[in-house]
Amino acid sequence: MRDCHKNYDPTIPQLVSYPRTGSHWIRLVLEQYLDKYCLPTTFFDCDKPDYWGYHLHDRIVGEGVEGITSDFDKVIYLYRNPVDTIFSQLMYDEKEYNDVPYIEEIMDEYYDHLERWLLDNDDIKDIIFVKYEEIKSDPVGVFSKILTFLGYKVNKKRIAEICKKTTIKSREKTGFSDSIINKDHFNGKYAIKKKQFEKRYKKYILSEFLPVWK
Repeated sequence: MRDCHKNYDPTIPQLVSYPRTGSHWIRLVLEQYLDKYCLPTTFFDCDKPDYWGYHLHDRIVGEGVEGITSDFDKVIYLYRNPVDTIFSQLMYDEKEYNDVPYIEEIMDEYYDHLERWLLDNDDIKDIIFVKYEEIKSDPVGVFSKILTFLGYKVNKKRIAEICKKTTIKSREKTGFSDSIINKDHFNGKYAIKKKQFEKRYKKYILSEFLPVWK
């Protein structure tokens, strides 16, 4: 276990996710729906000073100590296809798509991350697993499950309204950007690099992640 926060409260719900797996979207939707912060930072200026949960990346490469990373009461574990996650992290860190040493480093870390939170989570009292791909295909259904898990009432109409205005395209139109690569989503560069990356690494990555990614 890493160094602890002095004011650690194990009853606070934890959103655990590796970077580039969609946590910004979850936090935006829940902060606006609940009008509560998500610590350690917020993406929505809430009127109330309280918060609904804490966001934890739990990674080693390029990160400092985050505090407690185990023995939580409630955890929302968000994860994403490893090919998309690794490529997105590569672009976010402004690395070349053929930077093999860095790709291997991120692969090792994300594999360990999935193994720990999907398979080795007996220390967590209650955990819900959320795939980013499922949020994209059924945002209202997934956010309804998350809110129920957290103990809040569900208003599907309100969830749908919030989801609609917090998509990448909507945020781009309003000038909000949480990523240095968002601009490339709309000019074709991201898609070209992604295609090149997948041609070279997709089969390899999926075969390596088979034990932890179904």
